Amino acid sequence: MQKNPTLFVILSFILISNIYGEETNTIKKEKDWGLETSAGFSFSSGNSEKIGLNTSLTFKKFSETHELLLKGSYYYGESKGEKDINKWDGTIMYDFNFLKSESLFLFVFPAGNEFQDLYLRLQSGAGYKHTFYNKKGINLSISLAGLWEFKYSYAREDDHISRLSFRPKIKIKPNDSFYLYFVLFYQPEIDYWLDYRIMGEFKMDFRIIKFLFFEVKLIDEYNNIVPENIIRNDFTIINALKFKI
Repeated sequence: MQKNPTLFVILSFILISNIYGEETNTIKKEKDWGLETSAGFSFSSGNSEKIGLNTSLTFKKFSETHELLLKGSYYYGESKGEKDINKWDGTIMYDFNFLKSESLFLFVFPAGNEFQDLYLRLQSGAGYKHTFYNKKGINLSISLAGLWEFKYSYAREDDHISRLSFRPKIKIKPNDSFYLYFVLFYQPEIDYWLDYRIMGEFKMDFRIIKFLFFEVKLIDEYNNIVPENIIRNDFTIINALKFKI
């Protein structure tokens, strides 16, 4: 397997930035953290046509200049005693906000989907984010990243791809009872632009009681080049209860 230096870079970057954050702690607010866990039902359309179960866990640690995000989700479904949904994804992201509206970030995105013939897809890389609006509970940003992608399939040989990643993102949080989020990824292969991936996610959270929310999430993933007998587009709707602290 080809070695990936990004994992070593991300650990070094976090260490250096934490040292910087400690040195500037006298003028910055204390670090904070957040935890979210959810469980609910998902409807999948594409390579899986099924209502199944979904669970996720998200942890954030952040200050005025740093943010560390750890996230994982799992989807599972059966019919007549046989699996027809079995997929998962994760996020490890570190964001260093060196100016008010500019930041650098490092990331690792692991994922797997048995019914896309995808045992493991590991994307890792680095990028630059510009926040062009951040007022009154509205945050608009755009980013550009370079990433290295490793794919291991159930029935095919390993595949290594270098991609670009363009990503606009919208976050709207007018109060503590409502949250709206939209993100879109466009990821073409650097050497062959017809091999591209588009992934969009739309999410709304509504408060039920103090720490309990109802979540509605729509995820659409399109891969332009796929193996034979694999559908290009996968669409998922999630309804879940979410606990936030």
